[in-house]
Amino acid sequence: MTKEAYSCVCIDDDKLFIEIISGKIRQLDFLDLIACYNNPMTALVKVDQLRPDIIFLDVDLPEINGFTFMDALDYKPIIVMMTSHWEQEEHAIKKGVDAFLTKPLKSAEQISDALFKLL
Repeated sequence: MTKEAYSCVCIDDDKLFIEIISGKIRQLDFLDLIACYNNPMTALVKVDQLRPDIIFLDVDLPEINGFTFMDALDYKPIIVMMTSHWEQEEHAIKKGVDAFLTKPLKSAEQISDALFKLL
């Protein structure tokens, strides 16, 4: 998949983290941030409609976790899992996560490094 810009959404119940990752994504000209969601149930409906290329997804969410969210999608986007629980990386990769980032994110380069391996 080679494009000028990849559409993406962020899903995290931490509003401060949404602000942080949004700022880092906006520094990367190959990403087009089209939406951010704090509620995973709302996000699930919207994401299936928007069909972004990439989803930045927290593991620990209210109501459903990130893995359940992935399983409920009607299509297969690139999933970048984000969590402060580094010990979940192996499980995440087994579940089909494309990239795994640990919080706190330090720079936009951390995101671009993970994505350049995939794109």
